[in-house]
Amino acid sequence: MRTTNPAAEGLQGDGTIGRIMIMLSARTNLPTALLLCLPVLIATACTRPGGGETIGPVEHHRRALRMEAIGSTNVMASMAKIQRRVVMVDSTAIPIQLYTPRGDGPFPTVLLLPSIDFVAGDMVTHDRIARSIAAEIPALVVLPEPGALPESDWPTVLHQLQSVLDWIPDHVERWNGRTDCLVLVGEGSAGAQAAALSTRRPGDITLTILVLPVLDLRRDAWDERPWYADTMAGNDRAAEQISPLAWDIAEASPTYVITGSEDPVRDQGTEWAHRLLELQVPTTQRVLAGQGAMGMEWATVSPNVLQVVFDIAREIRETCPGE
Repeated sequence: MRTTNPAAEGLQGDGTIGRIMIMLSARTNLPTALLLCLPVLIATACTRPGGGETIGPVEHHRRALRMEAIGSTNVMASMAKIQRRVVMVDSTAIPIQLYTPRGDGPFPTVLLLPSIDFVAGDMVTHDRIARSIAAEIPALVVLPEPGALPESDWPTVLHQLQSVLDWIPDHVERWNGRTDCLVLVGEGSAGAQAAALSTRRPGDITLTILVLPVLDLRRDAWDERPWYADTMAGNDRAAEQISPLAWDIAEASPTYVITGSEDPVRDQGTEWAHRLLELQVPTTQRVLAGQGAMGMEWATVSPNVLQVVFDIAREIRETCPGE
């Protein structure tokens, strides 16, 4: 797995280039190879040699991940249409992207959370995984872009995601999405967000799927604590707020937990599954042999992730059989 050291890499530009590419891919018949070249051409034209702003490690990380996603040559499934909307949360507009697959529908609705390391992840980084999930099930995929730590605090991020969850039942039929089958999917740090939502609104979620979830940022939960943990949770009191395993929970939606045998946080997913079973929540766990942390492998749908997508699609089809 390729990892990015945000302190060691500097990139120019923001997410605008990636958003332009996604819009073009949805609305034109340009070859994918040409679309993948556009960001490089635009960035080269818009960046002055030797110059550029000074940015911190978190923003370095975000930009590096976006550029990795833009430059990926992994599979990019075609959609019937991709549309952008916003969900108003108090006075803040939260962008969402809706991926409608080819076919007649109605389709199960999947709310895909795009967090990476709690501080990054957006519509650019997760475009490919959204397309792949939508095409394989097939399903209507809703991809939101909430705030991220550290600029937004954890309660604010969850409130924004919960507002998107509340928006879905009244609107997705317009895109041929089913309101009786709502699946929540989160990988890594997005797994913590998905787990939190599943305990808050269990009756609204048909199934929660946690892929190699990061569920505990307290210091004693790690042999080597990740760099981003100190960025947003420098002490255990702050870490407990964003660590579902630190909470007393009473209920949750039915859950499918996928862990990797070589993932440093594999025990966190296993412990969460055991806790849900103790609460008599329908829960299934699958262990991927030899699998370490995914990160951008998940977001860009690397070849070894395809089998995971197939597995998720099968689980959703079995949970939500066609009408």
